[in-house]
Amino acid sequence: MSTNNRFDKSKLPSRHVTEGPERAPHRSYYYAMGMTEEEIHQPLVGVATCWNEAAPCNISLSRQAQAVSYTHLTLPTTPYV
Repeated sequence: MSTNNRFDKSKLPSRHVTEGPERAPHRSYYYAMGMTEEEIHQPLVGVATCWNEAAPCNISLSRQAQAVSYTHLTLPTTPYV
């Protein structure tokens, strides 16, 4: 990490929407969603789930995805469910 607490995102896919002046329109959507500058410049982590009410075996998947999301809140990452 550099001295300004930003990650080196040069090899992370999220750099395509968060880094550089040409990505200002992308970042404006994140700001509109209530994200802070610090959250935008952390690695973005997607949490996918196939939760549905069609079968009993899927009922707990939503809770599991939320638990993973909350776990990432304790890490220097920004989760999306």
